[in-house]
Amino acid sequence: MSEQRHPDIEVYVKDRTAQQILEWVETLGTLTNHKTAKDSIKATLIIDNEEIPVLIQQRVIGKAWSTVWFDSSETHWATDLECAHQIAKAMETQTRCVDSGWQEGDEPDEWYKVHQGVEEKIVWNTN
Repeated sequence: MSEQRHPDIEVYVKDRTAQQILEWVETLGTLTNHKTAKDSIKATLIIDNEEIPVLIQQRVIGKAWSTVWFDSSETHWATDLECAHQIAKAMETQTRCVDSGWQEGDEPDEWYKVHQGVEEKIVWNTN
C-alpha cells in the first residue's frame, strides 16, 4: 500500500448515537474496560492481541455528528478514509474524516465525505 499509515483513526458519523457506534465497534473484536459518561464511551478494543483505546463521543459537532477515535495505528485500516468507508456502509449513514493523518497543531480544512459508497473531498467548516 502506497499510503502512509495514520497514527490513529478518527471518523465523524452522522445521525448515530454513541451506543449505535459502540455496537458497530463490538463487531470488530473484543471490548473491555467499557466506561460510559453522559455523551461519551471509553473502551479498549482487542484485535489480534492488540489493545486499542477507543473513544466515542456523541454530538461533538451540532446535534448530528458523533465521533469514534481509535488511538492506535494498529487497526485494520491504514487511513481514516478506509475506516470511514467501512462505517458508512455498515451503518448506512454519512461519515467524514480528515484528508490526511492529523497531528497536533494541524488545522485540517480538507475533509472526505463518504456516503453510499461515494467519497468526495469537501471543506467542512465545523465552527
